[in-house]
Amino acid sequence: MGGDIRVSSETDSTEALKRFRQAPQTYDLIITDMTMPVMSGDEMASEMMAIQRDIPIILCTGFHQDISEETALEKGFKAYLMKPLGLNDLTLTVRQVLDAAGDDPV
Repeated sequence: MGGDIRVSSETDSTEALKRFRQAPQTYDLIITDMTMPVMSGDEMASEMMAIQRDIPIILCTGFHQDISEETALEKGFKAYLMKPLGLNDLTLTVRQVLDAAGDDPV
């Protein structure tokens, strides 16, 4: 791959899903929080994976009784990060997920 790296963000899961639906092939990675307005992060991710099965998604969460790391991985998430998390943890996880997906955006 290589070239331009673009990051987009949404605070509303329905808006994020709407943007993804418009051009799913332009996304290399999704990072979501479990707790999102309107639709939970795992619900949004399920919708995205229905559109593009192989999209790598990282789930971040504080304590959430509805999902564990094991459950997240069973649902198709590529990584599960507990908050608070440091920038180093996040960047390392992003690199590992992208490497596993065969992408090299840099």
